Amino acid sequence: MVRARTAAIGAITLVALGALAATVIGGEDKSQAPGNPPPPGFEQVVDADRVQGDPPGGRPSTAKGPRVFYYETSTPLTVPDGPGGMIVKKCPKGSIATNGYWYIDQIFDGFGLSDQGSSPAGFRRWAFYWRNESGGPIENLILGMVCDRDG
Repeated sequence: MVRARTAAIGAITLVALGALAATVIGGEDKSQAPGNPPPPGFEQVVDADRVQGDPPGGRPSTAKGPRVFYYETSTPLTVPDGPGGMIVKKCPKGSIATNGYWYIDQIFDGFGLSDQGSSPAGFRRWAFYWRNESGGPIENLILGMVCDRDG
C-alpha cells in the first residue's frame, strides 16, 4: 500500500515538473499577456524608434548595454476630435514595456487632450487612451514607451 501511494505521488510530481519544464522552455504564455485589449477603434499601432542617450536617473549600463530603453514615435501624430488611442510597438526582444508617456511637441494655448489612461498591450507594447476635447484635431503628438531589459 505504501509503495503504491509513493508511486502515485511520484507520478503526479513527475507530471507537474514536466508541465513546468514545458512552460519554461516554451517561453511566456502570450495568451495571458498583461494589459487590457484595446476597445474597438483603438487598434491603430504606431512604430517607435529608440531614443539615444543615457536614461535619466543615471541607471548604470552593463556589458550588454543599458537596461532601460526609451522609444518614441519619430513622426508627430495627429489626434482627431473625440475619443481615441494608439498602441506603440515594440520593445526589443528580451525586454518588457513598463511605462508610457506622451507630449505635444509645440507650444499653444489650450491643451484639450484628456488622458483616459494607458496600459500594457502585451509584453512589449504600450497602449494609450485619450479624449480630444479641443473641438478639432490636435497635431504634433509624440508617444513614448519605457522598456526594461530586467523585466
